[in-house]
Amino acid sequence: MPTGGDGTFLEVSSKVKGGSRIPIIGINTDPERSAGHLCLRFASCDGKPRGLEEVVQRLLIGQFKWLKRNRIQITVVYSDIDKRILPDLALNDVLFVENNPSKTCYYEIEVCGLRDRSGRQIINIKEKQKSSGFLVSTGTGSSAWLFNTKKLWKDDVSELIKIVERRANVDLSHLSVGDITDEYNESIVYPPDDPRMKFGVRELINSGIFRGHVHKGYAHKIIIKSRSEARLVIDGARSHQLHPGTSAIFEIVPSQAVHTVSF
Repeated sequence: MPTGGDGTFLEVSSKVKGGSRIPIIGINTDPERSAGHLCLRFASCDGKPRGLEEVVQRLLIGQFKWLKRNRIQITVVYSDIDKRILPDLALNDVLFVENNPSKTCYYEIEVCGLRDRSGRQIINIKEKQKSSGFLVSTGTGSSAWLFNTKKLWKDDVSELIKIVERRANVDLSHLSVGDITDEYNESIVYPPDDPRMKFGVRELINSGIFRGHVHKGYAHKIIIKSRSEARLVIDGARSHQLHPGTSAIFEIVPSQAVHTVSF
């Protein structure tokens, strides 16, 4: 039972290995300054604060719901005969990034299980990319870093509506910019027990010989082959070096999930 915030929860979850049925129950000890999305909050359904005693009592009498949070397993491929599963699992996300953060990453990606624009057909896509980083997230992490890299701002939505009005010669003043923005941003977040990963490319370069098309989406499997000196940063805390020619395979393995509770 980690006490603190999300950082503490992530640190404790990194110690729980796959297949463990031991639940992790986080307690947010400073809800006024910490959102604590991964922790139980000291607030009842009517918004009134409740103490730690009430939280413990509800746990003791079984007044809670079990919640499974899937994690990402990473396999590093050094050669055809040298493949290693990293001991660190990602509860939130994994960032593939250049060693020097001021440089762009150069890599090849293969996204398996991506849906086409109609949302129906499952396709696999391969392409070379340059960007400032490639972020792979779980459902748990979709409300964290990924959300903030892919969310829209109200002023951007407002500008887009003005462009549509001008080009289509229609009046869209009846539309609520706030509602449209909120609906889009809420669509970024998905359940923590979802077996898919969601990815987002940071500042994808699309010029000259590099014509990247895949910048976000869901996938069941992602393979990244580094073409520069890069690293994987897991849950913002632990990192692993990737030399040129080395590949990393990202997959959700249900047996590696973390079990926790919610009210």
